[in-house]
Formats: sequence, C-alpha cells, structure tokens
Amino acid sequence: MTLVHRTGFEIDQSGFGADPFETQEIVWDVFKEWLSEYNKNLRLPVEPGKIESDNCEVSYGLDELCNVVVARFSLIEIDTNHNGQWITSLTSLINNDLWGTSNIDFDHYCWVDVEWTTTDPTQIVPPFSPPTLAKYVIEGISWSRVGGIQTSPEPNEISQTGVPEFVELLNDPERQIPFVVVAEDRYEEKKDAEARCLNFYQSIMGFAPVFFLNKEATSAFADSVGTTLSLEAGSIRCYMNGPELLEENPSRHKKIPRELYVNDLQNTIKRVIKILAPLALKRPLPKIYTNKISKQPGFPNYKSQGA
Repeated sequence: MTLVHRTGFEIDQSGFGADPFETQEIVWDVFKEWLSEYNKNLRLPVEPGKIESDNCEVSYGLDELCNVVVARFSLIEIDTNHNGQWITSLTSLINNDLWGTSNIDFDHYCWVDVEWTTTDPTQIVPPFSPPTLAKYVIEGISWSRVGGIQTSPEPNEISQTGVPEFVELLNDPERQIPFVVVAEDRYEEKKDAEARCLNFYQSIMGFAPVFFLNKEATSAFADSVGTTLSLEAGSIRCYMNGPELLEENPSRHKKIPRELYVNDLQNTIKRVIKILAPLALKRPLPKIYTNKISKQPGFPNYKSQGA
C-alpha cells in the first residue's frame, strides 16, 4: 500500500468531556458528516463493524490499546479503471492514561490518510484530489491544531498593526509547519479577494495555516522582511519552516504569481498542494501509535511513496 495523502491534527482535550469514548462520538459525527456529503448513499456503522455496498466498504473500529482509546473510520473504494483501490481514513487517538504511567505525549491526536493499493506492479498512483475530510475535522472539532497552530474555518487576516508579531512568528526557528501567505490584490474589492482566499484555503485545509494580508499589511510586511522575502499584491507565497533563517535561502519559500492565482484558482490549488503534501507526509505520528498500536490488527502504519 502507498500512502499518498496525510493531514494530522493535535486536539486540546480540555474542550471535550472527560470520557474519551464519548469524545470519540464527536469524531464519529465528523466522519459521518463527510461521508454523507461525499456520497449520500453510504452509511457509517453506528457500532464497530462494516457496511458493504457496490465497489465500496465503510468500516468503523474502536478499541482501547496501550492506555489509548483508538478509533479508525475508513472508506474503501474499488477503482476498476486503474485495477486498485483507494482507502480514505480518519484515525483518532485519545489519551486515557489516568495515572500518567505510559509517557503519552498528547491529549488527542487524529489524522486523515488516503492510501492507494494495487496488485499490478506496473500501475502508478492515479491522479486524485485530496478529500475534504480535513475541512470537516477543522469545522467539527474547534480545538484542533496543526503543527501547534490553532486551526480556523477561515484564513487568518493580518492587519498592518499585526505585521510585527506575524513576522516574529514567521521567523521562529521552532515553527513546525509551513505558512501560506496570501496578499490582497490591489485591483479588486477586498470582499472579492477575501472570497477567493477562503475558497483557496478550504481546498488546502490541514496542510498549513493560511494568512491573508490586507493592502496596508502587504506593504508593511515588505518593509519588514525586505524585497527578497516579500510577496506581490494578489500573489501567494509558501514560507517553509526549519532552523534556517528566512533570509538565508529565500528561494526555499515558493511563490505563486498573481496571474495564476487570480485567473486559475484550481491550478493554483494543485501547485500549492504539490509543495505542501510531501512535507505533510513526513510529519511523524505519535510514537505510541507507530511503536505499539500499529502492530495490532486493523491499525496500519503505511509508508509514503518513496519512504
């Protein structure tokens, strides 16, 4: 099996009730809502088990392993055109170690995977679109974070007065994930620029946070970081994370020109996902999952292509 897509979320457990099994019901609701939007004819089992239909299987697994309440929701789809199958899954881990004896370093962690499998060794991974499941996680679980950054159903708008704090956050050597920055276009109404940015963000949710700079903030940002690190009005730039200072290698921070973003949103989304997806695949899962839980039946630990 080949892992082709992953987005992971850390979740602040204090936003939920005390019972981890009740908390998993919220995650069940998230997957059910996505499944209904994806295909209204598919149903998620109420209890652990599976429901099969034409070329599809929907399953739900629930267990407590290693002081962690584990749930896995998955949709398996047969792809007859490419002699293989797609597996879209949502896995949720909730710390249930009441005495703190297991060295579990999270409260609640969940992630979305898309895997491709085929029995044909000559078959490459077919083209696919990332699922909207991450959007449902972010909108349905309001205490989620990606790389330590609080998620939001909308892009984070940065005003002129917020630029110094934002630049400081951008330069933080301990930043764990890329930041995607969108600059307001100077040739259109702000509401139109905001609407496009929202559509863009909803298509890459879970990969990275998106920050929207208004016109005044775009100018102030350029003054703060200099021309080699700034971005043009109406364009996008992906600022990579890592210990290296931003100015040491400006070419790392990929640009999407205004001409593409304003005129062809779908190809813009594809280009940004091509930049961000390989980085998301490299983010590690919690150690207790990879070292212990994934060795149990029903809880796989797939490797990304080329890993």
